[in-house]
Amino acid sequence: MKKRRRNKSATIIYLLFFTLFSEILSAEPLHTVDIMVLYPKSIKSHFDQQSSSIEDEILGYIDFSNQVFINSKVNIRFNLVYQAYAPWLKETKDKKQLTYEEILNELISNQRTHQLRSYYGADLGVVLYAGSEGIASSSVKNSSINQQLYSIADNLNSFASVGLSINTSSATNSLKINPKYVFLHELGHLMGLHHGLTSDISIITREYYSYYANSIDDEDNLQPYPLLSFDEFVQQQKNDFINKKKKESLYQNYLKENGLLSLDDYLNEAIDVENYGHKKDDVPFDYSYGYMDWQSEKPYGTIMSYAQQLGGKTLPYFSNPNIDCMNESGSRLYLRCGSSVENASRSLNQMAAKIANLCSPSKRSISELALHYTPLTTMAHEKFPNSGSLDNIWSLYNRSTGYGKDDFDSDPDNFNGLFGWNDSSELSIIENTDTKLSTLNLLKVTDNQYFPTVGLDLSCAIEAQQVYKVASQVRVAKPGKVTLWLYYELAAINPDTGKQVKRWLKLSERNINDQGFVWLDNDIHVPEHITTLRLAISSNTDNELYIAKLIVAKKRD
Repeated sequence: MKKRRRNKSATIIYLLFFTLFSEILSAEPLHTVDIMVLYPKSIKSHFDQQSSSIEDEILGYIDFSNQVFINSKVNIRFNLVYQAYAPWLKETKDKKQLTYEEILNELISNQRTHQLRSYYGADLGVVLYAGSEGIASSSVKNSSINQQLYSIADNLNSFASVGLSINTSSATNSLKINPKYVFLHELGHLMGLHHGLTSDISIITREYYSYYANSIDDEDNLQPYPLLSFDEFVQQQKNDFINKKKKESLYQNYLKENGLLSLDDYLNEAIDVENYGHKKDDVPFDYSYGYMDWQSEKPYGTIMSYAQQLGGKTLPYFSNPNIDCMNESGSRLYLRCGSSVENASRSLNQMAAKIANLCSPSKRSISELALHYTPLTTMAHEKFPNSGSLDNIWSLYNRSTGYGKDDFDSDPDNFNGLFGWNDSSELSIIENTDTKLSTLNLLKVTDNQYFPTVGLDLSCAIEAQQVYKVASQVRVAKPGKVTLWLYYELAAINPDTGKQVKRWLKLSERNINDQGFVWLDNDIHVPEHITTLRLAISSNTDNELYIAKLIVAKKRD
């Protein structure tokens, strides 16, 4: 008996009807997440040479993402609020091409990035670069959800880099991963999602058999040993009748006899050291993971999986155990797409309102200028860091450890959102030699033209009608003055000038001689109508500024 084939046109019509009907019946409101995309010279030049439109390419990523949200029953829609060529983004340093991580750091440590983001109210930001990989700078943690708060790190650090394989000779280009998948995958990380242990273990296992047996040294680095790889070991087995499973067992004994790690031990060590496995605090919920499985000995998986990197296929879905996956073309596969512990769609729906307000203070239209307003003011406060002074507030940003990272020293080019206020300002990380300080490193600020000033844009992180503490531990190279400033703008009219309210506020100032590091601090009340808030720390001309700590904290309700 022949199976009846469904007409392809009818399938397409069915899918269109199903999509529309699903949207109409959705009980949950849709949440709009605003996206900003920037790209450097190499990307612009490539599309110019191809006589193709980078604007259309980016819009294609947005359309694809929104279709995946629909497929996955996620109540989020991306809205492209700004896309532009960014000639100020560096791609090389000392004649060497920057890695995707360095390009992302370059993006985050440039004040133009934050000014554009706050001006357009973008919740998430992306930089495209010439490559084939991607990386996200941050993701929402479980601790943020438990406290019903976002950290300043989550708000300020919501950026990702996405590689476009414009160099066809690139070795990694052989994977042929469509950048629209990389685009959504990295933004998925920013929205709190992780790969899932199935994908991670598969990647580690492939690495295990691709190289020599490995062990982990005292510095947590994977080091190769000059012993036989599994394939070489198998080739030396004279007994051809021994099956692969038996050879595997013999190989594990071979490793054990030589004091090396078995596959299980290797996986456990790699999961622990390389952070392939994810702690509960690393994701919003226990089920904020992608899904991967096998069909006909080939892997398939959802957006957050590594299925394609493992020679399989990535499907246009976020994990969801309540749906069957289809191909991008619309052919029904009847494949499982999730489980109770791999349900990224549920995680996104629960996080949607928060994600859509990662830059909420800047979403007020400047055309809605208020006629009456209250200025930003300082508050009576206990001097920092008196004992107990942080008991009733939550530390949102701490420069001494970066954005919740402990490896700030290992990346001298990552300033975690801090930027030189002037183009002539230079930032560098130096080792701390002051035994009185707990920090391992210092931020050094110099300027050969103006006064050395470092800035931090808080526009997307602060909330109106809230009280914040701002504090910094600083010193200078020679006797001089150090000042802690705030610059802010309100969506309101200044009655004296008839123009929008734009003001500088001096929070704290100290004359420093030879007493070493001192604290600058103050408490501020953020008023209604806030659209822009930037912090700055400056010293006098021909001096060097050193910052040990910079803390911004929000008072608990």
